[in-house]
Amino acid sequence: MDENTETKKEVFFTPLRFSETARNFAKCDTIVLIYCESGSAIIEINYRKFNIIAGTTISLAYMDILSRLYVSRDFRGYCLSFSPSLISVQIQKMNFAFIASARRNNVVRWDSEHSRYIRHLFETVAICKEFGDYDLFKATAVGQFFNFMNLLKSYLQRNNMIDNGFRDDSPSSKKDYFMSFIKELVAQCKESREVAYY
Repeated sequence: MDENTETKKEVFFTPLRFSETARNFAKCDTIVLIYCESGSAIIEINYRKFNIIAGTTISLAYMDILSRLYVSRDFRGYCLSFSPSLISVQIQKMNFAFIASARRNNVVRWDSEHSRYIRHLFETVAICKEFGDYDLFKATAVGQFFNFMNLLKSYLQRNNMIDNGFRDDSPSSKKDYFMSFIKELVAQCKESREVAYY
């Protein structure tokens, strides 16, 4: 693969292992999904502290700040990251309340059944990467990412963690908000008011 093709990559997949030389602080320039298979860690995401154990997923949005406070020597996991331009359009089409709730619950500790399923998602991506066909790897990684998002949505719904009071910022809703604003503005302009200057 030539250098130009390498720099155009939009998906990256890396097995995670304990490393004394790993950076302890990073600002995300990609969208990241991490799965802890074994071991433990203590991290901060945007200065909120989390204890990570086996079966935990960590999702990071573009520009999130990740700090690594502690990682055990037996830590093992996977990291899947995407260029924001690759999947941001698809994410924007998802329910706003879900996305907002997912951002607040970006660290989830799964039960054994769901943990096995998530590990299978990552292992499928790893197998496709070994084939050496980047387009196949990319398509598989994106598909598995949204499989995870659907699983996360079910988890949040099941635990009543989606706040449907969040404002929907989809294009159709933005138009509705604008029209409501104009209607209220017209109503306010029709009211007679006394104004005193001093």
